[in-house]
Amino acid sequence: MPHDPPKPRKRWSLLVLLAVAACVVGLAIALFRPLEHASAALAPSADETSAAKPRSTSALEGEPSAASEGRQSAPSSAEEPGPPMQPGLAKLRLRAVDAQSGALLDSVRVRAASSTRFADREAPGSGQIELTLTPGSYTLCVFSRGYEPVELAAVELSAGARVTLDPVRMSAGSARIDGFARGDPAGLRVELLGEGRRPCPQCLDAPGVSNAAERDGAWRRETPCAACGYSARVSLLALAPDGRFHFEGLLAGRYSLRLVDVELHTVGLPQSFELHPGEVLALECEAGQQTIELELVDVDGTSLARVWGRRMNAAALPEGEALPEFESIDSGASAREFACSFHAGEIGIARSSLVPPTPPGVASGSGGTSIGVGFHGRKQGGGRANGSDDRPREKSDALRPEALAPTVPVPTISCAVGGDGLARFDPVPAIALSLELSCGPYHATLELPAAKGRQRVRARLACDTLPPDVAHTFLEYEAGLRR
Repeated sequence: MPHDPPKPRKRWSLLVLLAVAACVVGLAIALFRPLEHASAALAPSADETSAAKPRSTSALEGEPSAASEGRQSAPSSAEEPGPPMQPGLAKLRLRAVDAQSGALLDSVRVRAASSTRFADREAPGSGQIELTLTPGSYTLCVFSRGYEPVELAAVELSAGARVTLDPVRMSAGSARIDGFARGDPAGLRVELLGEGRRPCPQCLDAPGVSNAAERDGAWRRETPCAACGYSARVSLLALAPDGRFHFEGLLAGRYSLRLVDVELHTVGLPQSFELHPGEVLALECEAGQQTIELELVDVDGTSLARVWGRRMNAAALPEGEALPEFESIDSGASAREFACSFHAGEIGIARSSLVPPTPPGVASGSGGTSIGVGFHGRKQGGGRANGSDDRPREKSDALRPEALAPTVPVPTISCAVGGDGLARFDPVPAIALSLELSCGPYHATLELPAAKGRQRVRARLACDTLPPDVAHTFLEYEAGLRR
């Protein structure tokens, strides 16, 4: 029986060799790829290097973080190359946004401070700003009207760098005053002074207000808003029938408050206080007024009310008739005024001028007072001679300016002498007051107890510049000035 021929061995050998080769190649590829990925992970890309976030020095040293002290970190990202920059300088950009909506704010102001340099820039009408700074490590404080200031951790700037910070999220003012006026609140208003006041939504979102310029107009309004009382100079609200009042949306800071009547005369004791973020402050005010009737007494004990009453009656006589006692007085001369000031401790309440009655044709007037609050940084644009926005830092250059209580204006009130010779002032607060009077070398100080309604008081003049043995009364002094 014939046998089958044996299969060729060469074919099997070739197949085995091909299989072994395929395994070797696959193993080599599998080993090479992990090494390639590992080497790429060890080498950071250019984007990762330029986008590194600056870290707070305090965080590196184990001190409290920026967030725990009310500061934000200042992460940055690289920019595309911009316009040519002055050699040896750096550029820093930031934008301020509302913390809740993320919307760009209408204005921003930045103060940047290093150990030796300082910058203060403002961009009205825009929530973004660019600073050109001398290289160094800068701490920043960002401001926007109606929003709490935000302090950022230090940012390191090198020559030629262009750095854009992540959006600075700012929180709107949330402090509040809930007040109550005891007494008779009818016809009274409450006046609030301070830089932390802001227009209410009805001011900013009124019909027709659609852009930053129109919204900026709400910040400069002269007439108090009917809803919140805001105006650029002061917030003014009418008291509710039960004497209550409220101010909302206030920033942290110092304020002064007083009750006023329809003529803006102070009613009650003005108050100064400080608000903290989100605080609700309960205030109580005493509403009440008194009318002072003043009788002045000369240095020799003579009542000036008797003499001044006769002068008033003489002025009422028909033309050409006068009391003989006053025939020698020059009717064209100006009467000397008594400067009068009311105080409650160190707080000025009112000022006035008391004019002694004179024959017809003689008149006098009194001045007024005004106050101003606020500070502003240099507006964006118009850099310094070397092209930077910073300058050498002075000792007074604080990153966040000290907030001082605004000064309550001291109103000028009227004073008139009646036919009885008594001087009557416009109403003043029904609290304990000091009244100071002075005219030339003559003066008097009188303590007025707290009272409501009408209070009659006497004040005797003194003159410290005259020798005790010289009988020189105020009437003689006045007559000498008129000759």
